[in-house]
Amino acid sequence: MAAVKVVGLFAGIGGLELGMSAGGHHAQLLVENAPAAMHVLRRRFPDTKIEADVRDLVALPSGTELVVAGFPCQDLSSVGRKVGIDGARSSLVGEVFRLLRGSDVPWMVLENVPAAQNARSRAQVKEPA
Repeated sequence: MAAVKVVGLFAGIGGLELGMSAGGHHAQLLVENAPAAMHVLRRRFPDTKIEADVRDLVALPSGTELVVAGFPCQDLSSVGRKVGIDGARSSLVGEVFRLLRGSDVPWMVLENVPAAQNARSRAQVKEPA
């Protein structure tokens, strides 16, 4: 199997990306805003570009074949704030979809808490007429 070009959004310390790397794939961009996690990423992926804020990305790198993203769960988690997908943190998953809409990336892996499976944005819920 040929190596896949991976972009990791909300990369944390790079768990998903390390797994992809162990499978022979290449992380071409990582995005993470926590300074301690960025430090770990720099050590684990010394030749990979790291950006601090997904909201600042205009587009995914050319040739990206897979986006992996463990978007923030604080608003969804059973031990979190439970405000839902529209919460300030969990709503950042919208940035993943914004970047994907402007690309031709064929594959995506989203990682999150079980409650994310049933999350619905208030913006998507239509009131009955």
